[in-house]
Order: sequence, then C-alpha cells, then structure tokens
Amino acid sequence: AGQTGMCGGVRGVGAGGVVSSAYCLLYKLFTLKLTRNQVNSMINHKHCYVRGLAFLYLRYTQHPSTFWDWLDPYLDDEEEIDPRAGGGRPITIGEMCEQLLTRLDWYTTLFPRIPVVIMKEIEKKMEDRKAAIAEANRAEYDQQASEPRDNRYDDRREGSYRREDDRREGSLRRDEDAGSLRRDEDRRAGSLRRDEDRRAGSLRRDEDRRAGSLRRDETRSREGSFRRDDRADRDRRDDRSDSRRDDRSDSRRDDRSDPRRDDRTDPRRDDR
Repeated sequence: AGQTGMCGGVRGVGAGGVVSSAYCLLYKLFTLKLTRNQVNSMINHKHCYVRGLAFLYLRYTQHPSTFWDWLDPYLDDEEEIDPRAGGGRPITIGEMCEQLLTRLDWYTTLFPRIPVVIMKEIEKKMEDRKAAIAEANRAEYDQQASEPRDNRYDDRREGSYRREDDRREGSLRRDEDAGSLRRDEDRRAGSLRRDEDRRAGSLRRDEDRRAGSLRRDETRSREGSFRRDDRADRDRRDDRSDSRRDDRSDSRRDDRSDPRRDDRTDPRRDDR
C-alpha cells in the first residue's frame, strides 16, 4: 500500500525497487516449464540455495492440494540455508518448508492464496505430525528412564573414561605437534645462524684480503719510491764525479797545449 513504480503491486520486489536474484532465477524457471524429474533433481541437489529455489518454484506453480505430498518428506531436513538478503538469519530446510506450508508471504512477498479447506487439512496434518514427534520423544525418554541404574552408571563411567582418554590423546598430540614445531623452529634458527656466520666469515675474509692487498701495494709503492730515490742519488753522484773528471782532463789538456808555458819552462831558452 502506498508504493508506486516498480514496487506497486509487484511480488518479489523489495521496498527499494530492486528485484532479488532469487526471483530473477524463479522467473527464468517459470519460462523453462520444468518437468517433475527436473524439480526432483533440484530438490535433492547438493547446494542448499538450489534446493530453496526448487521449493519456492513448487509453492508458486503447483496446486495447493499437492503441497503436502511435495514438502512433507523434507520437514525434518537439518541442512541450513540463509535466505535473507545480507545474511545473518539462517534457518533449516525443514523450517523453510514449514513456512511455505503455513505462511502466506515470504519476507513481505505474497504467495498465491491457499483455499481454506486445503489450509485446514495442512494445519491438521501439521498438528498430528507434531503430536507424533512428541509421543516418540516421550517414549524414548521413558525407555531411557526404565533402564537399570547400574547400566546407566557404567555407561556414564565408560563415557567419562573415553572422554579422558580422548583428552589425553589430544593433549599428547598437541604436545607432539608443539615439539615438532619447536624442533623445526630451532633447526631454522640454527640454519639462519650458520648462514649469518658464513656470510660474516666471508665478509671478514674479503676485508682481510682487501686490507692485505692494500698493505702490499703500499709497501711496494714505498719500496719503489725508495729505490727510485736511491737511483736518483746514485745518478747525481755519478754525474758529479763525471763532471769533476771532465774538468780535470780539460785542465790538463790546456796545460799541455799552452806554448807560453813551454817557453817559460824551457831551460835552453834560459841559457841563451
């Protein structure tokens, strides 16, 4: 009431004017006109949402007199499905089938009306079914209460022993798993340490080699400079000695070649 546009009197359309994916798929199924075998395969499908679409398809397409025959075998189904948009409200397949039988809407979307006579028959069958389930539960409880007390005590004691054994086994398994994890961590840590030590050792060796090469280069350069200095000194001394020798030889030559000196020193000239 009061809705216009897409929401005006249209089933399967929310108040926001957006058609849900489920009703789009239902429309496609309506156009396909599924057979009975196809509907049965969808009802027994492994995916819960395919099963939910199949039940909705039955509710919209089948005659109301056949609803109970279709949905009664699945009222005790415990598989969960979350049909609400956005999730957060899961129900079982059995609860969904019960809502399809007893309610006239599906999340504010109206179903086709069920005749009053058929609706009364469905309600009566639902009440008979609930009464039968309650009677079966009561009979089972009475049977358990009628069992001998010793047997029940033994069963409880055995159950407690089993639970304790299971707990011990679980604790032992957890301890073993923790020990294996610790060993793995220790091995990894040891391997990492060894790798770090190897890397540090290699770096140290490289540094030592570099330092040794630098030292050798320095010593070689120093020795070479010393040798060059020695050679230069020797060359200088040799040059000086050579220059002195040359000077001496030149002076001697000059003395020998000077005629004046010869005349002065000639004794025959003095005699004259």
